[in-house]
Amino acid sequence: MLIKSGYKEDFIALVKRQKGELFAAEGGHLRKMGFGESLRYRLSSCCPKLFGKYAERVSSEVRTVIDTVTSSLRIQNQGDYKHLKNFYFTSLPSLSRRVYSRKIHKSIREYLKTQLEYRWVPETTINFQNEMKRAQLWAALGNFEMLGGSSGSYRILDENENPIGVCKLADEEPLAENNPRFSQQCKRRFHAMCPSWSRASLFKTIAGQAYLAESVTYKIATWVEAALKDPSLNLVPETHVVKIDLGLKKEKKGSFQLWIQGDKSTAAEHLGADENYENISKPRQLLRSIYNVAARCFGWTPIERTFEKIDEIPDDLIDYLALVDILTANHDRHAENWYLMKNEKGEIKDIRLIDGGWSMSPYHPPCGSHFLLRHQYLWRLLPIAKNPFSQKAIEAIEKLHGKLDELEAMVKSFYEEHGDDMAAERAACFKDRLEVLFKMRYKAKAEVAKIRSESEIRQAIAAAG
Repeated sequence: MLIKSGYKEDFIALVKRQKGELFAAEGGHLRKMGFGESLRYRLSSCCPKLFGKYAERVSSEVRTVIDTVTSSLRIQNQGDYKHLKNFYFTSLPSLSRRVYSRKIHKSIREYLKTQLEYRWVPETTINFQNEMKRAQLWAALGNFEMLGGSSGSYRILDENENPIGVCKLADEEPLAENNPRFSQQCKRRFHAMCPSWSRASLFKTIAGQAYLAESVTYKIATWVEAALKDPSLNLVPETHVVKIDLGLKKEKKGSFQLWIQGDKSTAAEHLGADENYENISKPRQLLRSIYNVAARCFGWTPIERTFEKIDEIPDDLIDYLALVDILTANHDRHAENWYLMKNEKGEIKDIRLIDGGWSMSPYHPPCGSHFLLRHQYLWRLLPIAKNPFSQKAIEAIEKLHGKLDELEAMVKSFYEEHGDDMAAERAACFKDRLEVLFKMRYKAKAEVAKIRSESEIRQAIAAAG
């Protein structure tokens, strides 16, 4: 194997690196850190304000050396291929992106592509297949970053640090045994000790199936697009159940959603609000809440939320948001989970919905369950949500309702195919929500979004029927 002059010892050090072992750079070459250096590095990484920027400086120096080694490697003879595969897929993936930027020569990258077993995902577009192949390569090389949230969600990056898509692993979901977050491990133990409370819990009823909900949300969005007679809307980025290796030499099952490309901003950014659609301080929120309680008692006019740029959002985009969210019973549509897409003039033209994991519960939440209902359909508080559905949306609802039994069967079949023992319950709840949507299709979107609990849904179907 051809290595840049003077860097052979660095290459050997990387090959022999043990798990948890840290490097420092001295004289332009790698050396193992001692105990004191390792402790200082870890403390500086966790809290740079207290312990200085030692970790940042060391990481930058180490990154320069490792990038020099990886970018200069070349194939010299046939025997090098086996060593290259082990080096890139076994020795390096666990290295942090702080010290290893995944700079690899194009010829080696092309060879590594041939060493992966690509799995064809049925019922997907050619674009998804191509992006999935890219994602599999860079995931196996360890080029991803963990996102926030309650589960193991990973943004996979390409050679230029551009996102390819987001992967959510089945065994790292909320309450799953391998969930990497301490708070979720505590909740899992709580559910084990308090099984009687678990039935009504959002975490219990959806945990272990959120990756399936991501894929189902995409499927339901495509049904909505077809009913609207506009398949090009792309309301939810293409999402499917896949198997992928995140640099662990072991494939895991999960969902993979393509990254949203183009000029975009989250609803929170556009409205100048937080994820709960609030753009005023906490004390003012409290005063507004107190006043609105009194307003309901004495018949006063309540104080509504106001946003400067709310009129820039086309009303039909909120129609699309409402249709997908109500059909899937999304519990987590906060203002940072949907994007407004802009054209060249900066005008809002499209909408993209992400993070559908907290959807398709097999139960309707019980009445009065504030914890389960606190984030569901929170967009209903926007002034624009008080408008009724457009004629186009009404016709789409009628078309979907005309295929009610067929759609219910498709939801049930999908979950049964993936081994979910609550497939029938999830499909039945989907049918109930579509019934409510159909019976209340002439109402304001915010009115329909208020029908969320078990008793409210039963009353709405009975009253309208």
